[in-house]
Amino acid sequence: MAIPRTSLGWTDFGLAGMFCEGGPRLTEVLGSAYYVAPEVLRESYSKEADIWSLGVVLFIALGGYAPFDGANEREVFTKILHEPLSFKDPSWEGISAEAKAVITSWVL
Repeated sequence: MAIPRTSLGWTDFGLAGMFCEGGPRLTEVLGSAYYVAPEVLRESYSKEADIWSLGVVLFIALGGYAPFDGANEREVFTKILHEPLSFKDPSWEGISAEAKAVITSWVL
């Protein structure tokens, strides 16, 4: 699944919901493939999953491509669960170590 070069836009808030602090962990798998945190795929997550997704948004904004890519959703999900984050692509050469550190701390 390739991400075409296009303008940045915010979408997909139809899946948004409320998480109550101290309440039960969420279990329903929701979201767009590239942005689904590993804990969502494992069906036990809380608000921290949103930070992971935000890290992916920042990765895409700075790097120009998704950190975990595949031919279909299943392949993307497998990579999210089992592959480490990588900044090896040449597009990261001009990006600061601090920016990479922020992304790494969010996309654990």
